[in-house]
Amino acid sequence: MHDGKLVDAPLGTPEVETTLVTAKSLNIAGRMATLLIMRTQLVHSLGGRTYVLVVECRNRKLSVSFEASGEGINDVSFTEANQTLTVSR
Repeated sequence: MHDGKLVDAPLGTPEVETTLVTAKSLNIAGRMATLLIMRTQLVHSLGGRTYVLVVECRNRKLSVSFEASGEGINDVSFTEANQTLTVSR
């Protein structure tokens, strides 16, 4: 990934572009975590997916606390006041 974008070209021609949309620090119940939102787009078609991850470092290992993915995800929000993560289509 370079400048928030990864272009996958296994046969020399770009086929998939993955873009880092959001990397946001969160405080979840006193622990620091990171919200990552990535979008993958097929270069030569209309298909694509959005990936939503909440990750944190525990004992020097990356731990995934939440993950969701799919087509049509258009809104992701986290409310720190009531510790609510909302993913909607």
